[in-house]
Amino acid sequence: MPELVQINIPFIIILLSAVLAFVIARFFYRNTNPPIRPAWKWVLIILRAAVLFSIFILFFAPALRLIFYQQKAEKVAVFIDNSNSMNVEEARGKRWDQVVETVRRLESALKDQNPQWFSFNSQVEPLSVADSLKPSRGGTNFRAVLNKIRKSKFDKAVIISDGVVTEGGYPLGEEENIRTKLVTVPIGQARNQSDVFIRDVEYKPVAYQNQKQEITVVLGSVNLSKKENVLIRLNSGKKVVADKPLSLSPGDGSYRVSLDYRPKTRGLREFRVSIGGLKDDANPYNNEYRFVQEVLKSRITVALMSPAPDYDEKFLKIVLEKNPKFRVYPFVEDNRGRFLQKSDLRQSDSADIWIFVDYPGDRTSGVIIGRLREAWQKNRPSLLLFSGKRLNWKRLKNIVPSVPVSPMNQLKKQKQLTVQPVISEKSGSFINLFPDEALNQRFWNRIPPILNYTHKFKFDSKPLLLLSSTYQGESVPVVSLFEKAAFKFALFNGQNFWQWRFLMQSDEEIFPGYRIFFEKILNWLANKAQFKPVLLTINKKAGHIGEPFQLNIRLFDSRFQPAENGSVLLTVKTGGQSFSLSAEKTEEGTFGARFVPPTDGKFKIVARGYQQDRLLGSDSLRVAVVPVGKEFIHLSPDTLFLQRLARASGGNMLRPAELDRIKEILPVKKQIVTKEKTIELWYKLFILIFILTLITLEWSLRKKLNLV
Repeated sequence: MPELVQINIPFIIILLSAVLAFVIARFFYRNTNPPIRPAWKWVLIILRAAVLFSIFILFFAPALRLIFYQQKAEKVAVFIDNSNSMNVEEARGKRWDQVVETVRRLESALKDQNPQWFSFNSQVEPLSVADSLKPSRGGTNFRAVLNKIRKSKFDKAVIISDGVVTEGGYPLGEEENIRTKLVTVPIGQARNQSDVFIRDVEYKPVAYQNQKQEITVVLGSVNLSKKENVLIRLNSGKKVVADKPLSLSPGDGSYRVSLDYRPKTRGLREFRVSIGGLKDDANPYNNEYRFVQEVLKSRITVALMSPAPDYDEKFLKIVLEKNPKFRVYPFVEDNRGRFLQKSDLRQSDSADIWIFVDYPGDRTSGVIIGRLREAWQKNRPSLLLFSGKRLNWKRLKNIVPSVPVSPMNQLKKQKQLTVQPVISEKSGSFINLFPDEALNQRFWNRIPPILNYTHKFKFDSKPLLLLSSTYQGESVPVVSLFEKAAFKFALFNGQNFWQWRFLMQSDEEIFPGYRIFFEKILNWLANKAQFKPVLLTINKKAGHIGEPFQLNIRLFDSRFQPAENGSVLLTVKTGGQSFSLSAEKTEEGTFGARFVPPTDGKFKIVARGYQQDRLLGSDSLRVAVVPVGKEFIHLSPDTLFLQRLARASGGNMLRPAELDRIKEILPVKKQIVTKEKTIELWYKLFILIFILTLITLEWSLRKKLNLV
C-alpha cells in the first residue's frame, strides 16, 4: 500500500470546481416539471454535480502520485584484481597468496552483508563464490570496474588491487561521478631497488612485406648506481631481426631507441623486444615486450572522386593518407569537369575502393563516365557514396548499374538532421568505436548534425542500417551498407560528416572516432572475398590474454541468401590442443560467438556451417595473443591512486593488516528506499466509465420520475 497519495491539482481548484458544479446542478433542478419530492431532487443534483465536477477536473489533466517506502539491505560488492601482476614473486612470497588471505578475511568480515563478488583484469567477471577465484594473465582496467559500479548502483564496494593501471588509462575525474562509497585495499610491496624496464613500444599495427619498418622502444631506469651498457634486441620467433646498443646513465632516466627491420613473411607476426646485458636488476619481468603486426602484401588502394573541392573529400583524404594501410588517389574536378591536379585514371581502374563524394556531377564528362564504367565492369571495385546536392544519379547508374538504391525525393533546400546510431547485432562491430562504452555514447551524443537532401530511397535489397535520423516523424537512412555476391556498397546520405572530426578536436578521448568509423567501413569494403557459403569474421586479429574476441558467422545458400535452419560448429586450435566454442543464433543465417583466450600464442579458429545436418562449407582465420607487456613495468602498488579513489567517494584505503576496521567503515544497516508511481487519470478508461455511469443513472432516474 502507498504511504502517501498526492494529486497534482491544487486543493483550491478542486474546491472551486466542486462548488461551481454544485451551483450549476442546483440551478438546473431549481424547478422540475412535474414537481418531485425534495429527496429525489437532491439525488439528481448530486448526480449532475458529480458529472460536471469530473469533467471540470479532467481539463486540468489530473494525475495521482503514489509514494511507497520500504526497507532494504545495502548492496555491497567486492572487486578482486586477478591480473597478471598478481602472479609476481615477492620477498614475502607470491603476491597472489596475499590476495587469497585478504579475500578470506573479507569473507568473514562481510558475511552479514552478503556481498556480490567480482574479479577484474581487462574486464569484470562475476564470481559465484569467492573460492572460484583464480589468477589470470590479463591487464588491469579500472574504468571497467567503475563502469560496473556505476551501472549496478552499489551502495558500497571494496576494491582489492595493486592500483597499477595498464589498460584503459587512469579514470581521472570519473570517480567523482560515483555515489558508491569505496574502500580500497592495496596489495604488494614497495620496491626501491635499481630497475631497468621497457615502458612501451611504438609500432604500426600494419606492415608490408619486404618494406622497411621502424619501431621505437621507450625505456626507463630508476635507482641505477652506475653506468650500464645494454643491448636492445628485436626478435621474430627465435631470429634476431634488429639490435642496437644503449648506454644507461646512473640514477633515473628515460630513453627512446629506434630499430629498423624488413618483415619477410605475410600474416600475423609476433615480435619480441628485450633488454640484454643487465647485471643487477630488481624486476626481470619488465625486461621484454611483445607485440603483433599484420604483414600485408600490398596496400588497399582508394580512388577518391569529387565534382568540386569539398570538405568531406578533403578530411577523408587527410585521414586515409595518415594510415599506411591505404594508398589514396584523389580526383577532384573544376567547374568545367576537368581534374584540378594531374591525375591518371589508370590509378582508379585498379583501385580496390571508389569513394564518390557527390560524384559524378552534371559537368562530369562522358569520356570519364565511359572509362569508369569499363573499369567497374572489369574489376568490380567496392563503392562508398556521399549523396548530396551535386550528385547526378542518372550518371551514377550509368557508371555502376548495380547501385542498389534510387532516390524517391530530392529536396531543393538542405535540411539539418541529428544522427543516431542504430543498435543491432550486425551494426555493433561498426558503431562500437571504443572499448569503453561510455566513450562510444559520448561520441555519438556529441556528433554535429549533417546536411541532407534526400529523405526517402527505394532499396533493391535489404540494407544494414548503421546510422539514421528522423524528419517529420519518418525515419531517414543516414549510413547504410549493402552486400551482393560480387559487390559491396556503402551509402552516406548527406554532407558535413567532416565536422565530426573538425569540431571534436578539443576532446582528445573521442576525437579519433571519425577516423575509426571510416576505417571500419573501408576495411569492410576492401574485404571482397569470393562467394563463401560460410563466412567467419572477427573484430580484431591480435589482442592480450583475457581480452574477448567477438566472432560473427554467416551462412549462405547458393543464391547468396541467408541459409535457413542452419547451425554452426566452432573449433579453436592451438599447438596440439583443440576445444569447442558455442555459437548463438542472432537471426536467420547469422551467428555470434565470444572467444576469451586463456593463454598467449597463435590460435586457429575454424567454423563449419550446416543446413539441416548437411555440411555447407567451412571458413577459418588466425589470431595472435600476447601477454600484457605493461603489467610488470612497475611492481610497487600505486597507493596514491587507490587512496585518491577511496577518498573521492567518501571512503577509506585500508591495508590488509587493517581489515578488522572494515565493519566500522561498512556497517550493516538498512536503507529506506522511496519509490514513486504516477497515474495520469486523463488516460484511464475507468474515469470515462465512471462519468458514463453517472449520466446513465441520472437519465434512468429522470425517466422513472417522468421529468421533461
